[in-house]
Amino acid sequence: MVVQPDGCILVGGQFDTVNGQPRAGLSRLLPNGQLDTDFARHLEFVGPSVQILTMVLQDSGEILAAGAFEQINGEPRKGIAQLSHDGSLDLNVDFGSGVNGLDFPVVYTATAYADSCLLLGGAFTTFDGATISNFALVPPLADPPSQPPYAALAEGADSAVNSLLEQSDGSVLLGGEFTRLDLYPRQGLARLLPVTYCLDCLRIERQAGTPVLHWPGDARFQRASSISGPWEDVPGAKSPYTPASGDPHAFFRLVH
Repeated sequence: MVVQPDGCILVGGQFDTVNGQPRAGLSRLLPNGQLDTDFARHLEFVGPSVQILTMVLQDSGEILAAGAFEQINGEPRKGIAQLSHDGSLDLNVDFGSGVNGLDFPVVYTATAYADSCLLLGGAFTTFDGATISNFALVPPLADPPSQPPYAALAEGADSAVNSLLEQSDGSVLLGGEFTRLDLYPRQGLARLLPVTYCLDCLRIERQAGTPVLHWPGDARFQRASSISGPWEDVPGAKSPYTPASGDPHAFFRLVH
């Protein structure tokens, strides 16, 4: 449940009706507890087991709803969607192919994070086509197609992330069914230092013991054997980029 500034209460879950009115997993109650019959009255979630498990209220009044579903009013939305203040689907925000992988991909928890980013936890192995295991940082929603989701943990979590809580210093508590985060043993509870998303950064992740470099947008990708150069363009390099095997060490940068 999420309480809106006007006292109305957003309710999500796994249900078909509220007070005898058809509502598939999402409804809104007025401050007096009565059903808001105008909210989301024409919203239809479709999936093998529709569940709205988490919601985030945006500063602008839009509502981010996530859980387990595949379509909304015939539009493909896999596990996450943005709704307008009246409960209609916001067609201007599209999270691509959403969450996938496993027999039942689902978003269990979501929370707004610094600079209009979004943290997601759940049971999934990809988000919008990127290999991300159960925990993802989504860039600002103003223009989501231009920025890829960020695997804040290179190896992710080895099982579901059920709960997220941001602390006052920007650290994030994770709770769930996992026994490892990244490569570290953690039995269902862990804390991450402040998580950041840089719109113009070059990231290096370790995947199966191999460094892989990621960067958003278009830029010249350069390499050098010393931090002082000389720097040379890497022809045809695209993100994600895997350095050539046998390269003992190297430095990389982006030039805009």
